Amino acid sequence: VLKRCEVFSEAGYVFLRDAAAVAGDPEGQYLVFDCGPLGAGNHGHLDCLSFELAAFGRSLVVDPGRYTYFEGGPANQRAAFRGTAAHNVVQVDSREQTAYRQGPKRMKIAGPAPDAVLLHADAHMVHARAASHEVNVINERIIMRSDNGWWLIHDRLISETPHDYDLRFQLSPETHDHVHQVALANGTRAFLSPDLLVVPITSNAAQLTIEQGWVAPRYGERYSAPRL
Repeated sequence: VLKRCEVFSEAGYVFLRDAAAVAGDPEGQYLVFDCGPLGAGNHGHLDCLSFELAAFGRSLVVDPGRYTYFEGGPANQRAAFRGTAAHNVVQVDSREQTAYRQGPKRMKIAGPAPDAVLLHADAHMVHARAASHEVNVINERIIMRSDNGWWLIHDRLISETPHDYDLRFQLSPETHDHVHQVALANGTRAFLSPDLLVVPITSNAAQLTIEQGWVAPRYGERYSAPRL
């Protein structure tokens, strides 16, 4: 039986659904949130507090996937798809959440994962905290869902020293060439893509850009996709 909120505590995943999704409506909304451990071995992605969002029968904010295990060529695509910058999280000072360095043969996890704690989860909200061992910043993330279809993502970044922060949302390949910056009635800048409006609530000093991203729905296949 589907529930509005499902928590898989050992894996660290939380699923939120609206009433339509619980009833089996393919147009319903659901969100999956990751605040779990990195996992054993050298296979985990550096994506603590990341999320995916789907609604109206399509994936809106997505995980980049696993493109390849090959690390050769002019750019290490295995490392890029695993990295923090490829996921829907706040990146601090352009660094990885977890130490990730070149080993004798390939890139290796070289340090502990962030200390992640799920603080609260119910049908309308998930609240978690992650403290990276690589940067002196604690990230508290709250994601709230309203009954009128809005999702609010609130990141609180706690540190005694200043840092540069990059918050990214990876969109699906289907939105390629269909994402634009728009100005709302009150002058607020926003991103508009099919079935999704992203409205940053931040200071005027923040820079809004659309980056080149990549999504791999299957191993060995990658497709260009915008990243906000």
